[in-house]
Amino acid sequence: MRGAIWFHEGLSEKNAKKFWPDLVNLPPNQFHKTYIAKVKNNSKKVRKNIHQYGVFQIRFSDSAIHRRIMGWISAVFSDKIV
Repeated sequence: MRGAIWFHEGLSEKNAKKFWPDLVNLPPNQFHKTYIAKVKNNSKKVRKNIHQYGVFQIRFSDSAIHRRIMGWISAVFSDKIV
């Protein structure tokens, strides 16, 4: 399992890199490169929810584990848990 941090320009990358490893219990050496969303002044989008530490994306390199987790998620949302 690996992860990546995505956050908006102007936020602290240092603070985000301190916050996420403890929360997801994953060492920083298993993180992919941080993605920083640039501010687009000419865009009509208004970002209302800019999270202080960004968001964390989980990536799996083992397809069997990925399928198992996706099955659990599917079961939760379809009320078919046994």
